[in-house]
Amino acid sequence: MLLYFKTFNNFSYQDEVTFSMVAGAYTDHLENTINVEKYKIKTLKTSVIYGANASGKSNLLKAITNGVVLIQNSFIDSKSFQQMPFFHNLTNEKNESLFTYYVYGILIEGIQFEYSFAFNQNQILEERLLEYRSQKPIQHFIRKYNTVTNVYDWNFSSLFTGKKETVKDITNSKTLFLTIGSQTELPVAIKVLNWFKFNIVWTINSDSPGNLNPDYTLKYILENPNHKETILKWLQEADFTIEDILVEESIAGLKATTFHKGRNTAGEEILTAFDLTSQESAGTNRFIAWIGVWIDVLKTGKVLLIDELGNSMHTLLSKHLISEFHSKNVNNAQLIFTTHDTNLMNPELFRRDQIWIVDRDKLGNSKLYPLSDYNIKKGKILENSYLQGVYGGIPHIL
Repeated sequence: MLLYFKTFNNFSYQDEVTFSMVAGAYTDHLENTINVEKYKIKTLKTSVIYGANASGKSNLLKAITNGVVLIQNSFIDSKSFQQMPFFHNLTNEKNESLFTYYVYGILIEGIQFEYSFAFNQNQILEERLLEYRSQKPIQHFIRKYNTVTNVYDWNFSSLFTGKKETVKDITNSKTLFLTIGSQTELPVAIKVLNWFKFNIVWTINSDSPGNLNPDYTLKYILENPNHKETILKWLQEADFTIEDILVEESIAGLKATTFHKGRNTAGEEILTAFDLTSQESAGTNRFIAWIGVWIDVLKTGKVLLIDELGNSMHTLLSKHLISEFHSKNVNNAQLIFTTHDTNLMNPELFRRDQIWIVDRDKLGNSKLYPLSDYNIKKGKILENSYLQGVYGGIPHIL
């Protein structure tokens, strides 16, 4: 489970921003929250992010996922090693000489961890792992570059067991200790790294936001006939007239054929075949592309990030999907998505702490804040106020 994410000097975010999935003290829509009894808090099942085009909505999701990719792929190479990609903010030349950092607050088996790392274009400057078994955190390890001695200062907790000194010796300035440690016998490092490897799923397409490849769903259908029945049930509940779907493997890849009710020349009811890619609508293709990921995330309790949910889909269909995520979510899955669909900015669907706004200044720097920062009277139509610019995050058309 994701509790919060922080970053600095990352894409369009010059200043530090914090995105939180920890619920506020609201009493409405408790079905949209998850109880975390150990820490006496609630987390959110879903969060939606609004903002004008080029405001930085997608950049927030990219920052979260790029950090995860860096964690997953930071491996040592004894002969040469790749420089970690440096996604610094470009609005000010000084940012190139600064550092970027990532902070992830996560919940693993009911225990809170915080993992963070900072680096510039030359090296990793700091890396830290905390565990909150009680109110006072355990600092399992910290490495910090000492600019006076030009070496790293290290510190380990007594609870961080395994061959940590051996791992420390093979961790270079451009690799993450957590990732290297997870490849050896460091139990805590393995547990945390596995969360980053297996618990975040994203559907972010920078070239065509909201446009997904349906192969995930098609493979999901191929794996087990029961998966197909589940997909068909969701399609029919969402008012698609698809009676069956056939997925076949070929040299060219996966091919899907959908079947709808029709009639032959004698007036008898038959099933008519459609090629999914060329004969079904863009909305149908997009729904099918999403739905496999959607169902899998609900089943496994993962975190799903979607850029531009609702693209080419009717508002009521988007509302249906979100409501299903709230009501059928028994495994503590989470959904974070961006959208331009202001019809979803509805107190009947979301709490105020589930709605986030991204705004930008004249230089293009993004700032992020939740709608709960505003004192909003009960019953106020949020969509109208947002479109009037009350909460920011809209285009300034001259």
